[in-house]
Amino acid sequence: VIVGTNNGTISVTASNACGTSSASTMAVSVLPVPVQPGIITGNINACQGVATTYTISVVPGATSYSWTLPTGWLGTSTNTSITVTPNSTSGTISVSANNNCGSSIAQTLAITVNSTPATPGPITGSSTFCSGIAQTYTIAAVTGATSYVWTAPVGWAGSSTSTSITYTPNSTNGNITVRAVNACGQSAASSLTVSGGIAPAQPSIISGTTPVC
Repeated sequence: VIVGTNNGTISVTASNACGTSSASTMAVSVLPVPVQPGIITGNINACQGVATTYTISVVPGATSYSWTLPTGWLGTSTNTSITVTPNSTSGTISVSANNNCGSSIAQTLAITVNSTPATPGPITGSSTFCSGIAQTYTIAAVTGATSYVWTAPVGWAGSSTSTSITYTPNSTNGNITVRAVNACGQSAASSLTVSGGIAPAQPSIISGTTPVC
């Protein structure tokens, strides 16, 4: 038989020259192929190497689910959620609902994979300073960075989350560092060693003859 869409009853009778038997019957119900899963929920901007979970709602009549991941991603599941660990490759996650009659049309979600920013380039600015005199330091913008974290020797005054910062130093030597930041984390630090000091003290009393000729 070719199964249609309706539930019903199959019956069979036996016949010969003397007549026809009573019917033997069996009730049957039609199980359809599952419908396409709903929207996949989860972060569409994943971080390389960071586990991320994606989910769908339960599909009526489904007994399992088949997930497909971009090449090189890690993760496996036969239910309505999957935890994956992306590599550096962006791509598409898809999921189909299954039962004994077949598989649904796949639902898909495009994922962009980001990584932590690269280390900032050299810090430009004077490596020598005078206590109390403001000095500006800068770096080139780092691709993919959303902000920057600056540090300076203890006691220096200044704050910034951009590619430049103005510090007012005290007399402490040390290192200025900067890291690039995005949603996936911080880069390694770029560093500049700085040294200086304070202005000379006032000279002692001038000695000599007064008045003079």
